[in-house]
Amino acid sequence: MRAIALTVLSLALLSCTFEVQRLSLRDPRLPIEALRWLADTEDDVAVARARVYDAKKQLARLESYLDRLEDTEVFPKSAGSEAVNVSKAFLYYTEERVELKEMELEGAGIALKLAQDRLTQVRAETAMRYDLAVYEMESIISDVETRKKEVAKIQFDIEEQRATVEKAADTLWVTYGHYVGKGKTTDAFWEFGSKVEG
Repeated sequence: MRAIALTVLSLALLSCTFEVQRLSLRDPRLPIEALRWLADTEDDVAVARARVYDAKKQLARLESYLDRLEDTEVFPKSAGSEAVNVSKAFLYYTEERVELKEMELEGAGIALKLAQDRLTQVRAETAMRYDLAVYEMESIISDVETRKKEVAKIQFDIEEQRATVEKAADTLWVTYGHYVGKGKTTDAFWEFGSKVEG
């Protein structure tokens, strides 16, 4: 009997040192509530991964737009100082938008890691609840809490950058108003600006 107890204890300790194992959504040992919990958490990871993919595409489109803007004289310098000012404001606004998209991509990446950490936690808790394995929950929970703080931090930074973009937009419209007020043409701006994506 003592040998069996030692064997069980050894297996439990080994489980603590291994990665948390994936649980099948068809595992007959798990009740429907547990399977639903696992499925929902796996869905959260899939959604977070899709958001990273979308953020990458949006950033790539806006970077391409910025490259085109840097190579195009939307407001000809020959049109005077108003044209120079609005060109600078337009470029600054777009640069700040690119920075915002970069931060949003970073935030999406951290959110994906959090979703993955939560999935690890759910798998471990489920396995332990139904006596399928033993894990060191303290470190798993600690990882989740640390990641939550990282998400909160990047969200704060994103909101600050969003405010910067809004101020840059205000400046752009003021300088554009001065440009138009001098009787300058608006066609080039709208033609170029209508192609922005992201």
